[in-house]
Amino acid sequence: MKKYCKEKSHLSAYQLEKFVSENSIESSVIKIPGVGEVTYEHFKKKNINTIGDLLNNIDSYNDLLNVLPKYVNSHRIFCAISELKPSEVTETNANNNNEITINQENQVSVETELEKIPECQTQ
Repeated sequence: MKKYCKEKSHLSAYQLEKFVSENSIESSVIKIPGVGEVTYEHFKKKNINTIGDLLNNIDSYNDLLNVLPKYVNSHRIFCAISELKPSEVTETNANNNNEITINQENQVSVETELEKIPECQTQ
C-alpha cells in the first residue's frame, strides 16, 4: 500500500486555488493538474470522462493508483481532486490504518504562497 504525500504533488496553492475555482465535478478530467493527453486517453478507455466520474471510481489514494497509468504524478492528481470533494476522498495512513480526510491536512493558503514572492510582500 502506497502513501499519499502532498509535498510530492508539486502543486502550488495558487495552482490549486485556480483549479478549484475554475472547475467542478462536471469538468473534463483533462482539466486536472497532472493529467495530460496519455492519461486522458487512458481515462477515456475506462469510461472516465469527468472529474465526477473519477471521484465515483475512487475512495482513497490507493484506489486512484489502480485507475491511473504508470509514470504519472498521482500525488498531484489526488491533491487537486481531493479539493473538489474533500469529505469523500480519503487517504489511508499505512502506519495505523486510520482514515484521514485530505481536508484535515495542513493546507497552505494562497496568501501564504504569495508572501513567499518578494514582489507580493507588503511593507
